[in-house]
Amino acid sequence: MGRRAFGLITVCVLLSSCAFGTKMSLQSTSVSVPSLGARSLQLVVIDERPEVLSGDKTPQWIGLQRAGFGIPYGVHTESGRPLAEELGNSLADSFRRSGASPHLVAVPLRGTIESVSFSGERVLVVRLKTWKSDTLTEVHFNYNIEALVQDRSHQVLARNSVEGKESIDGSFWNPVGASERRVTAKQAEILARLVNAPQIVTALQ
Repeated sequence: MGRRAFGLITVCVLLSSCAFGTKMSLQSTSVSVPSLGARSLQLVVIDERPEVLSGDKTPQWIGLQRAGFGIPYGVHTESGRPLAEELGNSLADSFRRSGASPHLVAVPLRGTIESVSFSGERVLVVRLKTWKSDTLTEVHFNYNIEALVQDRSHQVLARNSVEGKESIDGSFWNPVGASERRVTAKQAEILARLVNAPQIVTALQ
């Protein structure tokens, strides 16, 4: 076996071992959010991804990390918490740093917003419809996420959606590390676009 072929096989084996059991931490990602003063805010994140609702994927599932031969392995949250909860924590911490008083409300899988008892001055509902990273070296990222601002009577005051399919440069030598950096950066961007839309800001204030 030639040295070049041996080197390629070695790289593929190394990439395969890195891809297996990949985990990401998304809950500490800082998001640029509007300033709401000391307003109390109820925050609800609902996971509506078809793969999760069908039971094919767990609520902790983020996407796929592919090994050297393209074999896909699941990527999950490092904390073991549902992805919806991690995104909710990311938003809640960001609003808290801005001076607001957010309260994150957990919604069970397949639960509905109608089942949640609203108590805050404003309620920010985030519906997670698509969230999937798929990485070999390049990071392919699909997302579809919607925000609703509602009052205590469940009346919708404003809504905004952010959706896209993007291919982002990754890394051949460290695809796992690059994937997490790209996904967290994209998370911060998507959530900021979601909650800083003029109609959302006006309704929250």
